[in-house]
Amino acid sequence: MNRIVFSYAEDCIFGFGDFLRGSICVRGVCKKQNIDFDIDFSKNKIGQYVESRYTGEDYSNRDIAKVKSLNEQKIKELLLNKPYLFLCSNASKRRFPETYDLSNGPKTYFNSVDEETKNFYQDNLKFSECIVSEAKKRLKQKNIGKFKVLQIRVGDEFSFSNGDGFKYKDETSPLPRKNGVDFAGYRHKLRTNSTPYALPLLIYFKFLVGFMQENNDEDFIFISDSSELKEMLNTYIEKEKIDNFHVLSFLSTHTSEAMLDIYIDQPKKDGLFDTVLEMYLVSLSEGVKCFTCYRFPSNFTKSICVIFGINHEVDIIKNHIS
Repeated sequence: MNRIVFSYAEDCIFGFGDFLRGSICVRGVCKKQNIDFDIDFSKNKIGQYVESRYTGEDYSNRDIAKVKSLNEQKIKELLLNKPYLFLCSNASKRRFPETYDLSNGPKTYFNSVDEETKNFYQDNLKFSECIVSEAKKRLKQKNIGKFKVLQIRVGDEFSFSNGDGFKYKDETSPLPRKNGVDFAGYRHKLRTNSTPYALPLLIYFKFLVGFMQENNDEDFIFISDSSELKEMLNTYIEKEKIDNFHVLSFLSTHTSEAMLDIYIDQPKKDGLFDTVLEMYLVSLSEGVKCFTCYRFPSNFTKSICVIFGINHEVDIIKNHIS
């Protein structure tokens, strides 16, 4: 029987949440086609914090096929005359319309999976002891029991760069414009992630202050792709002695270091531990409220919520800011 080993490659240029989404899509095809399926995190740095249960044939990063556009026919072609296929993809639901039913939400995102799929991923997505013990310690220090997660996604361009942002794609391409003015001062390389509606951190901060005032009867842990925003909010929480909003992690980085190297001039890379800690906290939560600068959900939290059966609400931040 053929076997697909879905492996998060070291040079993969999409995030861990997108990788998990892709794996769910491909695993569904494998079940339908009677193909064995394994998942492995050991070839990527994230494997330090998310333990891999894979015990099959040894392989290297060079053996992993990185495929973005994927469908059932492509999988058959890749498996041709091969007992093993080592694969890394962020395959989306819309590539496999006949395999899954999504009644609500954007076509590229799962809203739920069956119990067998949940059990498989919960068994394989084991966070390392250093992550689990640190989360317990930080929760105990703040005396936090049940909690929800409040997520603000500021955007890759503004969260993971120590310099002027993304590298130029084309020196002759026009700068993004807003109200007739060159916006952000640089050209975007990632057109799919470029956003003319990015906002200064102070705007996000003021929105969060209002959110805290309106939601004072539940415990929330705040997470974000912006280290600076987390610091701003934590300073305010301590100053105002707010006891139901908490910041437990302060650094942020993209889970794909390869993406940072390719697209950002001076990338921030020193926050992987705290980033995975936030992912683990999502898995422990009673629900996630995600506000995003993009027009789509954050798969960083969405995939974890689907796997652990946690309610995930998503809203576009511009809907709340004039």
